[in-house]
Amino acid sequence: MSNSKWFPIIKNTGYLILYLFVLCWIAFYSPWRLSKHWLQNTPEKYKKELAAIRRERKKLAQQSNSSNSRTAFVKAIDNHIFPYWYGTFWSFNGTTQVPGRGSIACGYFVTTVLRDAGLEINRSALAQMPSEQMIKALMSEEHIKRFRNKSLKEFITQIEKTGEGLYIVGLDNHTGFLVNEGKGVYFVHASGAYPFCVIREKARSATILKKSKYRIIGRISEDKSVLKSWLKV
Repeated sequence: MSNSKWFPIIKNTGYLILYLFVLCWIAFYSPWRLSKHWLQNTPEKYKKELAAIRRERKKLAQQSNSSNSRTAFVKAIDNHIFPYWYGTFWSFNGTTQVPGRGSIACGYFVTTVLRDAGLEINRSALAQMPSEQMIKALMSEEHIKRFRNKSLKEFITQIEKTGEGLYIVGLDNHTGFLVNEGKGVYFVHASGAYPFCVIREKARSATILKKSKYRIIGRISEDKSVLKSWLKV
């Protein structure tokens, strides 16, 4: 058989291999694996989730147990808001307000989550601040700690000693959330590194956390003024 007769077969086989490669990439690329935006975590369901959080806040506002409000605040964000954002694309100028649609920058991710949880904040102004200024604007100094030139292991150990709850963390050029569950600390952020989307990862192995020479944390779930503001519905 001449080369001209083999060429169409080789060409078609090449297209098939390329097609299979693209399918595999889509199947295993993290944003698609992490998110369920098109079937489960839709924008419509997100709105209903936020409405349910609002109803819960109204109930808590009638109680005087600060422990209950603290637990509910962390649960609302960690269990009911974060999952909708996983897999949402990151971009440096991303400002989307709808999880799974468009893209979002790290600062906007933090402020959008807090606003959607029920805090009355200036989402855009805070998101554009350096992370330290943003943290200082959100909570009192007594709940803020700073770490310079500490190893990641030392840093995480301090988080564990400080206690369970929700933290905002500021790095050299990045910001996000830390969740201390007691059995582990997790870093939730709009990652500007692979896979370039909102992810939840173990803090002890988070490359972005490791590379930063300066780290500042604010334990927002312990700030009574924040919790008091959150319960105002």
